[in-house]
Amino acid sequence: MKTPYILAKIPPVVWMVLFCVGLGVGFYLLVMVPSERDWFTAVATHDYETVQRMANARPTLLRATDVNGRTALNLAEGQNDPQMVRILMQAGSDPYAHPDNSSAPLQEACRYGKREVVEELLRAGVDVNRQIIGPNYSGAPLHAAAEAGRLELVKLLVEHGADVNAENERDPAGTPLFEVFRIGRDDIMEYLFAHGARLPRKTPLNRPLLA
Repeated sequence: MKTPYILAKIPPVVWMVLFCVGLGVGFYLLVMVPSERDWFTAVATHDYETVQRMANARPTLLRATDVNGRTALNLAEGQNDPQMVRILMQAGSDPYAHPDNSSAPLQEACRYGKREVVEELLRAGVDVNRQIIGPNYSGAPLHAAAEAGRLELVKLLVEHGADVNAENERDPAGTPLFEVFRIGRDDIMEYLFAHGARLPRKTPLNRPLLA
């Protein structure tokens, strides 16, 4: 097969330059562009400098998920790493992304009592009243804190504007107060009442609560 005329006219030195450029691009993609595996390893090992560098070089990593459906921010919250949470939020992570088997980072941090992580997320501007609806969880951060009996986090959320009468989008009867009523925490109930909470007339099972 004859070489097309226009290709035959290209000087050998140009072919050499194109070849070298191709090698350079291939090397960059293979070695310099961070992989998702390296990304999650850096987050899991608390390598803050590497995470910052990788997020700057490849912002799409912030949306990547591991085999369990977790983003880097989900992983950082799970490891109770407030510094990593701060780095990832400053880089532009989605604070509402979550795997199917759990909720968003703020809800999870409230449920498990990770105050420093909660503070970082609130400082970053995460919506304190944003509800997450998933297969295994529904509700706002205050629902999570109330359900887990986290008085200090309930106070922190209310101080940041949490709605003490927020109705669970899956079941309107499931207010934060009901969650506390269900676990029998009088101290949290008193705090919520003092901040305007109203007792629901029916439970989420649609049974009368008040006469």
